[in-house]
Order: sequence, then structure tokens, then C-alpha cells
Amino acid sequence: MPINKKWKVGLVSGFTILAIALLLVPYKATTYNPGFEPNDLSQKSMDENQRTYLDYNLPWRSYNQQFGIYVNASEGKFTVEILNSNNFWKKEFDQDYEALFKISNITFFENSVIIDPPQEGLIFITITAEAYTVISYNSMLTYYSYYSNYGFFFLAISLLLTSFYVYQKVKGAF
Repeated sequence: MPINKKWKVGLVSGFTILAIALLLVPYKATTYNPGFEPNDLSQKSMDENQRTYLDYNLPWRSYNQQFGIYVNASEGKFTVEILNSNNFWKKEFDQDYEALFKISNITFFENSVIIDPPQEGLIFITITAEAYTVISYNSMLTYYSYYSNYGFFFLAISLLLTSFYVYQKVKGAF
């Protein structure tokens, strides 16, 4: 039993509207320190020049990227840097690099850092001890993004249905 014209138009319209909404309406996403609960503080004892890393993956088409970082040292001082993946590897191989954010020689840091212009891919927060210390730390990333993959999927379905229905009409099966 063939589907009548109203159902076909409604089905294609529904998939198209869903695809456009997913492509154009942003959603807010929050990611906490990888592997930890939102209010957990990680503790680590660090020797001089020892580093600890936190990595976040920022999706394509994300904006208003904001890190909430809390680091406290019981003794000694530390440096906090935010690096994209290219600059992270430059730093690891002792080449010149440019940090997105850097603050040095501190004992306590609790602040929000806004990344502008928006980044894509892996972002690393590095904490480097300048002397032996025990640090407590936590971080959070908040950003707005789009469900682009799902939007393109539903747009492809609507285009396939449209082309199938047009093909049926041309063949006379409508």
C-alpha cells in the first residue's frame, strides 16, 4: 500500500526541520577533570620541574570555551599553562612555543580562563612544579557546540527520501 502525498511531504519536512535545528541550535556542554567527579580534588606530590597534564578534546564548531581551574600547593610554587596540541608537543621537545594562557610562580590559582579565538581538538592544561610540592587540583571545561554529525545525518535522510519520492513520481508510481 503506497504512502499518500501528505505523509511523504510530512516525513521529508520533519527530517529537514530536525536536521536544520541540530545544525543551527547550539547546546551547552560541560566536561570535568577527565576521570574524576565534579567536586573531587586530585592530589599529587611533585618534584622540581615535574609536570602533570589534563587533556580535553574540543569538538568542531565549538565556541565560548571556558576553563575553570583550581590548583593549590601546600608548599612551593607552580606554573599553569593551557596549550593546544601543536604547542604542547613543541614544549615537550624543547622548541619555541606559545601558550594560550600561562601564569608562573604562584602557590594558589582559582579562576576561569576564556579561550579566544576558539580552539579545536586536544587542549592540554599543564601544571609544572618549581620545587617539591604537593598540589590539589581540579578543572572544568564549558563550551557551546552543535550536533553537526546528527544534523548532517538527518539532512542526508531527507535528501534521500526526497530523491526517492521524485524518482517514484517520474516513473509514474506515485
